[in-house]
Amino acid sequence: HCFELLPQEAAAVWEAYLGQQVEFFEDGFNVVFPVVLQFGDDEQLIRMGELALGFSSEKLYDIAQTVMDEERWIPAFELLSRIPGDSSVVDAVFWTKTGICLYHLKEWASAEECFTRAEDMDGVSSEITAYRVWMKEETERG
Repeated sequence: HCFELLPQEAAAVWEAYLGQQVEFFEDGFNVVFPVVLQFGDDEQLIRMGELALGFSSEKLYDIAQTVMDEERWIPAFELLSRIPGDSSVVDAVFWTKTGICLYHLKEWASAEECFTRAEDMDGVSSEITAYRVWMKEETERG
């Protein structure tokens, strides 16, 4: 059992991941998360992300960005969608990143809505322009 070899704080996170009602903290999460990110499938990554829901919005956002960096769009969107709308991290960049996730999930209308929200917050960017061109190409290709 490799489980016994884990540091205590990481073992608590693993127990929580397996469904046990145990208290765990960010430091343990930070040990286990990269392993799940590297070796887990999207469903496992979503389950791991659910463990982070008790953390701050800033931490959730950091985790979501890490998942996006690995181009794991479904779990990244799941994390972004759990961040409260009134959080300080919900700004133009947040809406741009959420739109990018939705673009990769081929949710064109929702992606456009996010890009519009970003622009409404003065988040006009060449990145949004590029994604809009690509969405137009995708929809025209049918």
